[in-house]
Amino acid sequence: MFRPVRPATPVELWPARSARPRGPRRAHVCAAAALALLALAAASRAAAPDEAAVRREIEGSLAFHHLPPDLVDVGALAREAVRRLAAGASRPTYTAWLNGELRRAWHAFAPPDARQDPRARYALPFDPRIPRLLAQGVGDAPTHTGRQRESFDFVMPAGTPVLAAREGVVARVVDGFTTGSADAAFSGNQVLVLHADGTFAIYLHLSPGIPVKPGRRVNVGDVLGKSGGTGRASAPHLHFAVSRLDEDGIEATNVPIRFGPPGSRGYVPKKNEFVGAAPQPTVVLAVAVGGRPTPPEARLRVRAGDRLPIRVSAPGANGAARALDGDPHLELISMTPWNLTVERGAAVIEPMPGFTPDYVPGLSDVGVLGVYWLRPGGEVGLGQVQFQIDLARGGAAAAPAPRASAPPRDPGAAGAARGPRGASTRSP
Repeated sequence: MFRPVRPATPVELWPARSARPRGPRRAHVCAAAALALLALAAASRAAAPDEAAVRREIEGSLAFHHLPPDLVDVGALAREAVRRLAAGASRPTYTAWLNGELRRAWHAFAPPDARQDPRARYALPFDPRIPRLLAQGVGDAPTHTGRQRESFDFVMPAGTPVLAAREGVVARVVDGFTTGSADAAFSGNQVLVLHADGTFAIYLHLSPGIPVKPGRRVNVGDVLGKSGGTGRASAPHLHFAVSRLDEDGIEATNVPIRFGPPGSRGYVPKKNEFVGAAPQPTVVLAVAVGGRPTPPEARLRVRAGDRLPIRVSAPGANGAARALDGDPHLELISMTPWNLTVERGAAVIEPMPGFTPDYVPGLSDVGVLGVYWLRPGGEVGLGQVQFQIDLARGGAAAAPAPRASAPPRDPGAAGAARGPRGASTRSP
């Protein structure tokens, strides 16, 4: 349904290379891998670390990463660490061993070298009626490479319900992180769900307060938590991928997947597509921004810091307009959360601190607000508002943009409806 006013261009939610920390470029490291590096740092500083000191470091790292204290046998691991260091193990050898043991413990729930069920199809991990922009897909730079190649980054504001894409059993939960940044030393809140074929899905960068616990069986569409921007993330989004544990029982590698209903051929969404299947509208919504009627094809010029009240109405009895303000089925959703938030019925033009135009070329100064009125078993109303944001207050001025086109009349049509110069909407 939604089509940016700019041509389709690479949309990156990750910082420029110069802003990333030195070291491995894998942005979505598992929590255990990051934990290992922290445990090593302190344990290897001492000339002759004793067991108690190493144990404290490992326990501290487990607590820092909000991992269960019984993930590993801390005492046995500390004793072996001291033995290896005393025997003269080199730093690279020690690092590889410690990382391996912690990763092995982290992945202990999954069978090594599982065979993926080729018939498996995945539901979208969010309400499909509200399309979401895919910022990075399969093989997209800068982070979906190597073992993380088959990953998907769906843009959505913090607090969006994250749904199970396939049935399984919750295997791991990391909760408690409240912040995120491009150079965070932790991967963020997450849920891992083990599937019947031995593969497992990761739902990453969630908001704190995850409701599910390890051992719970979940079905497709069950709520696992809410999206966020915790961990190594520079804007709110959901990182989703399915992996299998390697034969060594230590490393995990993404596997190719296809979205769609069971028995279908399925599809693989592409970068810079809005993915979902908005229902066919039954009523025409009237949207007013700041008291001014605003048609969906209009583009409003605004400035950072503007707060714009949104009023929505639908046709009522005898042709009179029916105000929907306060209606529990009305949702105002930011489709571009890096520059637009929704607060108490108002669109707030709020570019994220430190989020420069280089991160989303061609889209950093474009804001899109989705308007959804979805009454269960009843009327459906859709709308949108597009903003051209003058970034002069925070830096470079926005360049002129082409005129926006109206949304397609049938946003729920199957396939990818091409937008201006390549923007598209994907439906299952």
